[in-house]
Amino acid sequence: MRCLGRLEHAALPEETVHPVLLPKSSALTRLIVLARHNESGHAGVSQTLANMRKRYWIPQGRATVKRIFRRHCMACRRWNAKTLKLPAFPPLPKERTWATRASQNVGLYYMGPTTVRDLTGRCKKWIAFFTCLATRAIHSEATKNLSAEQFLHVLRRFIAKNAYPTGIVLDNAPQFQLVKQVMQNTLAAPITWQFITPFASWQGGIYERIVGLIKTAFRNAIGRRLLDEEEFKTLVVECDAIVNRCRLRLQKNFKASRLPPTTGDHSSTSAQSRR
Repeated sequence: MRCLGRLEHAALPEETVHPVLLPKSSALTRLIVLARHNESGHAGVSQTLANMRKRYWIPQGRATVKRIFRRHCMACRRWNAKTLKLPAFPPLPKERTWATRASQNVGLYYMGPTTVRDLTGRCKKWIAFFTCLATRAIHSEATKNLSAEQFLHVLRRFIAKNAYPTGIVLDNAPQFQLVKQVMQNTLAAPITWQFITPFASWQGGIYERIVGLIKTAFRNAIGRRLLDEEEFKTLVVECDAIVNRCRLRLQKNFKASRLPPTTGDHSSTSAQSRR
């Protein structure tokens, strides 16, 4: 059965002037639509329908083609599928909301490696940094490798400057696991070691965001220059100070507000002495 229309005298092929009428709910219609869809490289509804109307006419064609794509074209369903909806964010843990002393609960992360110059040529260095879960203040240390011995020295220097933390959030690196065993056998006041789930780095977002701030400070300071060891150590301390001076709250009207900007430096004794 063919359709009659007002294009009888148009300079078009006969099959276009009088196209074949296809029922919108037929299995044959579905097969023809999918065949044209595949021939056109999985084009959209408009292009596929335009190719169809050179030979066929489907009542309510656009809605019919769209329904066939949505239900029967597995390739388009896979390519156009919506991403998984993120679940609602859980409440913040008490370590981030309770009033505690500075560096009582911290997150720990190793950043790097960074290539620097030394007496033998080039070597790699890492940055170990601690961030307070409540005040967001950070403490950075340059390290020469990822060994447990180096991490133990880093942790001892942090404790000497900031006192013992009661809890540390960190990933599952082997040196962290080894130092945990050493510290548990030697400390009178044990530290709670909270290791994130393996291969779930998003659980360490509390310190991953600090990584971005430190990397930005490094990139703005040196660009692509190659530093020597002393320059690298100095820059680590300077970037530490830059991040600690970042505002923790939005201050829209600087003239109207008489309160000083709140930064991570407010929890540091050495920072108070500089003011």
